[in-house]
Amino acid sequence: MSLALMACAALVACKDNGGEGGAKNPYNADITTPANCYIVAPGSVTRFVANIGNTAEKAQFATAELTWQDAQGLITKVEGQAANGAVVVTTAAGAQGNALVSVKDADGKVVWSYHVWVTNYNPETDALTMSFSKTIDEVTTDYSFTMMDRHLGAMGTEGEAAHGLHYNWGRPTPLFAAAATDGSGYKALFDMEGDTVKVALQAPVEDVANCVTTAIANPTTQYNGGSECNFSWLSRDYAKTAECEDMWGGVSNTQTKYDPCPAGWRVAPYNAYRFADSSINPVFEWEKVYKDGEVANGNFLGISVKANGKSYYFPAAGESGPNGKWGSGIGTTWPNGKVWSCVNDGGNCRAWAMTMTPSSVSHAGGTTYSYALPVRCVKL
Repeated sequence: MSLALMACAALVACKDNGGEGGAKNPYNADITTPANCYIVAPGSVTRFVANIGNTAEKAQFATAELTWQDAQGLITKVEGQAANGAVVVTTAAGAQGNALVSVKDADGKVVWSYHVWVTNYNPETDALTMSFSKTIDEVTTDYSFTMMDRHLGAMGTEGEAAHGLHYNWGRPTPLFAAAATDGSGYKALFDMEGDTVKVALQAPVEDVANCVTTAIANPTTQYNGGSECNFSWLSRDYAKTAECEDMWGGVSNTQTKYDPCPAGWRVAPYNAYRFADSSINPVFEWEKVYKDGEVANGNFLGISVKANGKSYYFPAAGESGPNGKWGSGIGTTWPNGKVWSCVNDGGNCRAWAMTMTPSSVSHAGGTTYSYALPVRCVKL
């Protein structure tokens, strides 16, 4: 078993039925804690529970299939164990990347999907830890966060490997990987046979009353809700509900069933991004990672936050807007980027995101739900 699997006790529990009179468990790891993201080692056979997010509710499915992978040959086999409420994935040795695995009912409709993060990365290692206080209207609040050192789905902490995956706000699984260096932003996705899988844009959402159900059933569609709700994939009525307010744990400060992070982690609140706020104590030093007008340095555009005696890179990974077009980010001479927070602003059909340009950074910028942006996870 890899170091990542051994260290992430909250994520992985390995079972071995071997021994006297028993048969050895055929899996390298048996993940029993439900989530929407599972960290899986390269060159392994891993079984994970197929629940509705992190809840105790089992997904009612007939088959399991690979929806996409961002590296050809990354996933070599997917097996659905409907009777056991589990899925088994086999990964290629020496390969790292991301995949989306979906479970389907007898009619072929997607019931739920799971992000399989194939990596040797251990989230507990080199995490960004922050403790600070913020005073608003003479009331001081103390904050403490432990944040992953990379975007969710990233293969590293430098260059395009740091860009990770992009999500619509509130959805439990990623739409695509963003790492292309040609300015298009979109990294190619593949099915099991190696053919290209396309992320579709559909406008408007056909059934606004069931927008969440529709998105779950169509994990490769980046929905555009039209002008009715600020071009949001979520309807205006739903955006104002208590469920939507807490879709990613912005109210409860917990991991919810729609949260895309692994077990033991959740989408960061916007307060975790106050590292550039001059009114906090202490002030976290941040430095720009770019050179004005130099495209040759395009792979390293973003900001670097100095804390814990080291630098933590936040790449200007760009964004896919409600019109389905790529903007900002890598490949431009004035790049900017955003990272989702878990905090909703339902009255305006948007959520808050950390926003940055080569000259500034803000912990909270209002962004409509239909933008596809990266995510950072903080420890529960």
